[in-house]
Amino acid sequence: MKKKKIGKSTIWQMLQDYRFNSVLVRNFVMILGILFAVFSMIMLVVSKRMDTLTEQEVQTVSENSLKQTAQRMDTVMNEVIQISVQLSLDDDIMNFLLADLEDSSVNHEETLVARTKLKQYADIFSYVDSIYVYSSRSRYLVTEEWGGNIGEFDDLTWYSNFNERIYEPARMISRPKANKYPYLITYIQPVRLSQMHFLGGIIVNVDVERLGEFAVAETDETIMIVDRRNHILFTTNKNYKKEK
Repeated sequence: MKKKKIGKSTIWQMLQDYRFNSVLVRNFVMILGILFAVFSMIMLVVSKRMDTLTEQEVQTVSENSLKQTAQRMDTVMNEVIQISVQLSLDDDIMNFLLADLEDSSVNHEETLVARTKLKQYADIFSYVDSIYVYSSRSRYLVTEEWGGNIGEFDDLTWYSNFNERIYEPARMISRPKANKYPYLITYIQPVRLSQMHFLGGIIVNVDVERLGEFAVAETDETIMIVDRRNHILFTTNKNYKKEK
């Protein structure tokens, strides 16, 4: 009886059949599949967790920047209030408010002394754009650089608010200076001898651009200072200027 020869192709076929039908190989492939699926799920969970942690970290940094900015802004506004209160109690300023000035007396002593006093304050605080003192008795107004009848002054966008609310408490308003950007934050401090004896007011103007450079914390986020009318007073993104 002749023995059947086993050729190379037959051996290769047998090996293939064994390899793919072996329980061991199939279990090994199944285990690999399970491990791959588990590993993929773990990576997905870790990835989502990392995204959440990153988002929380960014949010925390943003909140810290906002808190720092808010604290610095509060400090500045408190200083502005102190400036106006100190000036309202100053003897030289009071002499100007009580003086009976004539329209031609732009070099009157009370005017010159008051201007010198205002310049001292304006030079100390870098974010202060200007300080006005207005006397309702003489209708005179002085700044650190100017003095004269209020009708000759070129920045009066604050005056209607001041004149219509003379018996109301001190307040802050936002406005463009001479109808031009950047905005000013103006603190209006009425001055009285008594509740019914109105003398005038102290007007402290804060340049919002300078205030932003001084008070806004360094951050990659866009920070905006917005007033109650939704006007953007200041923004770290210059593309948003003059918009709501």
